[in-house]
Amino acid sequence: MAKILDGKAVASKLREKQSENLEILKKSGRIPGLMTLRVGEEKDDIAYESSVKKRCEKLGINFFSTVLDKDIALSEFKNKIEEINADGGIDGVLPLSPGRKELSLAVSDMLDYKKDIDGFTDISMAGVFTNKKTGFPPCTARACMEILDFYDIDVARKAVTVIGRSLVVGKPLSMMLLNKDATVTVCHSKTENISEVASSSEILILAVGKAGFATEEFFSPGQTVIDVGTNYIDGKVYGDADFESAKRIVGAITPVPGGVGTVTTAVLLTQLIEAAMSKERS
Repeated sequence: MAKILDGKAVASKLREKQSENLEILKKSGRIPGLMTLRVGEEKDDIAYESSVKKRCEKLGINFFSTVLDKDIALSEFKNKIEEINADGGIDGVLPLSPGRKELSLAVSDMLDYKKDIDGFTDISMAGVFTNKKTGFPPCTARACMEILDFYDIDVARKAVTVIGRSLVVGKPLSMMLLNKDATVTVCHSKTENISEVASSSEILILAVGKAGFATEEFFSPGQTVIDVGTNYIDGKVYGDADFESAKRIVGAITPVPGGVGTVTTAVLLTQLIEAAMSKERS
C-alpha cells in the first residue's frame, strides 16, 4: 500500500512559519492586507473567498473584498486594478474568476507584480521561467513543490512526468522542477502513449482536471504521485487519479481531498506575508 502524502502536515508547517513572520511584521507595526478581487457570484469562488477570509481573521491579517458585476466594463475593471495597485494597505491580491478573456489579460498586464501572490502577471510568470525572484509562482505549483520538499522527495536527476500544460500548474511547475534539476516530460491531450510515458516516470504529477483520468496502467511500483485534480461529482471531490488503483501500486500518493488543495491555501498566505516582508525591507 502506498504512503499517503498528507497535505495537512505540510500546511501545518507552513502556518508555523507564517506565525513567526507575522510576529516580525507586527513588531514593526505592519499588518499584511489581502484583497480578493471577485467578478460575479460563482459558488466555488465565494466558498474559496470565505475560507481565505476565515484564515486571515485567524492570523490577524487584514482582509478586504471587492466584488464586481460579471458584466463590468473593461475600462471600469482597469480603473479598479489601478486603485488596488496604489493602495498601500494591500500587500496581496487574489483575483477570482475574471471569466472574460479581456479581464484576465488586464490582470496579467496591469496588476502590480509585487502584489500578485498567485502568479497571474506576466512578470511573475517570467520570474518562474527565468528562476528569478520577481513576483510569486502560482500557488498550486508551489504547493506541489512544498509537498515534495516536506516529504524529502528529491527531484534532482529523477524522471518526472507532468500531465497538463496550463499556466496555472503544468507549465510553471515544469519550470520549477527543472530548476531543481529534475528531468521533466510534459504530457497533454495530444500526447501519444501517455500511459506508457507516465508509468515510466519516477514522479508523476497529474493536473488534468478529469476525475479518474489516470488508471492503473499509468502507475508503477515505487512511483510518487502528486494529484492536483479537484473534480466535483455529485457533491464529492475526486482527483485525477483512480486512487484505489494507484494506492495498490505506487510508493506514495497525495489524497484528494486533503492533499495539494490543502497546501495551496496555505501557500497563498505564505506568499502574502512574504510580499509584506519584502515591502518592509524595501
